[in-house]
Amino acid sequence: GHIVQGHIDGVGVIESISHQQTQSTFFITTAQSTLACILPKGSVCIDGVSLTIGEKQKNGFYLTIIPHTLKNTLFCEYKVSRKVNIETDMFVRNAYGVLRTLLKDSPDKTNGALWEQVHCLEMQY
Repeated sequence: GHIVQGHIDGVGVIESISHQQTQSTFFITTAQSTLACILPKGSVCIDGVSLTIGEKQKNGFYLTIIPHTLKNTLFCEYKVSRKVNIETDMFVRNAYGVLRTLLKDSPDKTNGALWEQVHCLEMQY
């Protein structure tokens, strides 16, 4: 698992569900603003369930759910077209917010954040 705060950063829609013997695969679409804070193999929370992103696509992401998780969470009830609440990983969300602010405040917006500012951020952690 990962640190979950109970925030809702976005809403997704289950576009496909594929059940196999050892796993189930869900594809969830969501807004670009939510996808910006989702990393492949990173963490995400769907309706309060902490999960790992399988693969990220341009309009959504895949989740691979093991049978135990499927049986013991709301995922066992989910159907295609269902809306779900998404909480992105707080560390990714915060880092993205800081970098977005640096880009906005950068004197040279075409080149993005200045390397000195990025290095300064690294030193703060």
